Amino acid sequence: MRNNANRGVVKPTITNIQIGEANICLKAGTVTALVGPNNSGKSHFLDQLEAQLAGVDSAFSKQNEGLIARAEIQWRGRGHLSEEICASWANENLTLSRSGRYEANVPEHFSSHLTALNRFIGLEEVQTIFSGASSLGCLVGYFVRRDGPLNRVQESHLKDLKEDSLAKRVWHDKVALKKVTEYFHEVFGEPLSVYDIGEGTIGYKIAPTSENMPRIGESYSSSQRAEMDGHPKVWQQGLGMQSVLGILLGLFADDRPIVLLDEPEAFLHPPQAHRLGQILRKVAEQEGRQIFCATHDKNLLSGLAGGQKDTLSIIRLQRTVDDNGKSKYSFSLIPPTFNEDIRNKSRIRHTHLLDGLFSDAVIIVENEKDAYFFSEALESLAEELPSGLQPSSICFVGVGGKNNVPSTFELLRSLTAPTVIVADTDFIVSENRHHSGGPFSKVLKETSARDENDLISFRNEIEEIILSEADSELKGVPEDKYEGRRKKLLNKKLTKLHLNLPLLGEVERLNEKLMEIPLCLVPGGQLEDLEPKISGHGTDWVTKAIAIRAFENEATKSFMDTVLGKVRDQIGSQF
Repeated sequence: MRNNANRGVVKPTITNIQIGEANICLKAGTVTALVGPNNSGKSHFLDQLEAQLAGVDSAFSKQNEGLIARAEIQWRGRGHLSEEICASWANENLTLSRSGRYEANVPEHFSSHLTALNRFIGLEEVQTIFSGASSLGCLVGYFVRRDGPLNRVQESHLKDLKEDSLAKRVWHDKVALKKVTEYFHEVFGEPLSVYDIGEGTIGYKIAPTSENMPRIGESYSSSQRAEMDGHPKVWQQGLGMQSVLGILLGLFADDRPIVLLDEPEAFLHPPQAHRLGQILRKVAEQEGRQIFCATHDKNLLSGLAGGQKDTLSIIRLQRTVDDNGKSKYSFSLIPPTFNEDIRNKSRIRHTHLLDGLFSDAVIIVENEKDAYFFSEALESLAEELPSGLQPSSICFVGVGGKNNVPSTFELLRSLTAPTVIVADTDFIVSENRHHSGGPFSKVLKETSARDENDLISFRNEIEEIILSEADSELKGVPEDKYEGRRKKLLNKKLTKLHLNLPLLGEVERLNEKLMEIPLCLVPGGQLEDLEPKISGHGTDWVTKAIAIRAFENEATKSFMDTVLGKVRDQIGSQF
């Protein structure tokens, strides 16, 4: 495929992608990140997008299997695409056969559909494609580059100078070579150079570029050869380094305006993935490219989020299966300011929240010890989980205290991550003597709970029961210390429910009223009540509980059934 196919005004831009009845509007100079749990349709999205642009199925995809219903394109300079411009483009990029028709270079994965694509076309058909708004037809390969992990690695290997290759194109292009070496250094902190290694092949090495090195076709002195041979070879380094070089070669040796990248972060460590995300965003913005990334990496996504706010689209995909076993896809758009929002509003490490974008569901717990215990409990139930739901697909997020739960819950909902809260019973405690405020009230407002007022009233009744029974404990408390003492008293009583069975019954009634709310209060008051025979508290208790596999007891299993029921409600019908 020639790399000059997109010079001039003949460049398509994807302006709209339809999923179901909804539309996603796009423009040139942007990155679209596809996120979601495993098997949610990220790679399938790329398959179907390419198939839609071609107008037929590829070997990767069944065009009509559920995800993308339609893709629309707009040609840059469409109003000026004269017959002369079309003819000039065709003569430069296509092969003119003896019959007077042009032979298009159709990508191999469309080879079974050559008849439908009609690889031999006339000038009128070229004009028809350039004036269309939905299909690139047999010219799809001239405007769309599909890039997967394995072929990227292959691009970084030794290349024969007699053949056209990305490596050779970059070597011939000083501007492209400069960009490739600069961005490679940004990712790995290592210099990069390309050399004629002898016997008509070139390769890339980890070495600073030397002006003294000969160019293509020039001979090497013995000292130059010795210098060259002493540097590490990229094709013998880790797959991450090879993959990134393949990505960069593809971006700068191939100017196709639409780039489909499947797992660009493959084989990379977190900091490298972050920096690669920054580079992809920068390349799209500066060169007017459209880059689509199917990713499961929060570090790459965090790097992508560092550019202009209007040049990143994030699509979270969700896949469900109906009663007939047919896949159904849905999507939600994540605010491009998500990274900034998380940093500003969250009091926990923002990367923990980003895990929610790649999980089937998130369970918020108050602290890390709770997360440790409940994740072990979930693992023990793996064989009992519904088909399709795996412990590894559920993310536990400890938030460092109940007061951090509402903001975390709000942020995860903005990321459209199915979320359930697990909290000690003192989570319901109000902020002041007027029974207002507090994390419980905030979560109810965030969920737009239908019975919010009734739930708050019932909570208030529970607090009044406690306060009336402990009236003597609050008598004589100075005004400036009253609220603090009041909350401390409520917290104590609500986490020691085994000492007050009538109060325990009232809390159980509240739990029943919460069935439609993604909130589960730990029975008995707190985590330790799931196995009261174990002495200690906090981390000490958790360590002992896990050692004797207390998470397999009936109390824990029953509670986890309740939690997982709400998880399934949040996810949908798939499970």
